Amino acid sequence: MQQMYRSEMIDNRELRIYEENVRPDIVNRTLIENNVDVWEIFESGVSLEDYFKKLVGEGS
Repeated sequence: MQQMYRSEMIDNRELRIYEENVRPDIVNRTLIENNVDVWEIFESGVSLEDYFKKLVGEGS
């Protein structure tokens, strides 16, 4: 079963997935099985402070 994620492709080189609890190993395997070269994979997030600032309109 294929699952869709909120995501964004940047410059046809970078894929950003905006979901929680996504297993990087499954994302990597899926990309490779679909003939997509993977050079690097990592998790990144927003700090709680930055998230709060964005909610109250103080973030950039």
